[in-house]
Formats: sequence, structure tokens, C-alpha cells
Amino acid sequence: MKIYSKRLCLEPLKPDHAELLFDGLQSASIYDFIEDVPPQSVESLRDRYIVLARRQSPDGTEIWLNWAVWSFVEKCYVGYVQATITIDNSAIIGYVCFP
Repeated sequence: MKIYSKRLCLEPLKPDHAELLFDGLQSASIYDFIEDVPPQSVESLRDRYIVLARRQSPDGTEIWLNWAVWSFVEKCYVGYVQATITIDNSAIIGYVCFP
């Protein structure tokens, strides 16, 4: 299910988003703030999104909710948001906005 505001649309992350988000994820400045590295290829990003699209950790202890962020103003993808729900019902929220 997509989530809408006046300026943004959050689309559930799918493997097809890999090609659409890859270029934005290449900006080195993003990684000043998160412990990650730019994806090496569209294929490696697609493989990661295949796992995330399952929406659950392999051991079943976490629910993974991930969305690609589309900007109606800029008419392009501008990042992604994540929410991980843990077994104790707490949430870990993360986001990446492209520069």
C-alpha cells in the first residue's frame, strides 16, 4: 500500500526500485551519517531489495517495513525510509535523503 502526502509518495520497496534508487545512493555524503557503503551495482542492490521485500527477518524476529520516497515536486525518487519492528514491539526508524 502506498502512503501519500501533498509532496511525497512512499512506495513499498520492491526489487524494481534498485535501478531507480541506485544513482541517488552513490553520493558519498550520505555515508557520513550511516554505517553503510554505496551499492556496488544495480544487481547487488536488487539482491538486497529482494531480501528486504520479504518484510520479515529470516528468523522471524523482526518485521521489516521499507519504502522508496517519490517527490511530486521534484518528480523523482529522493530517498528511502525504513521501520524495523522488533520482537519486543519496539521500532527502529531510519531514513536516507539524497543530497
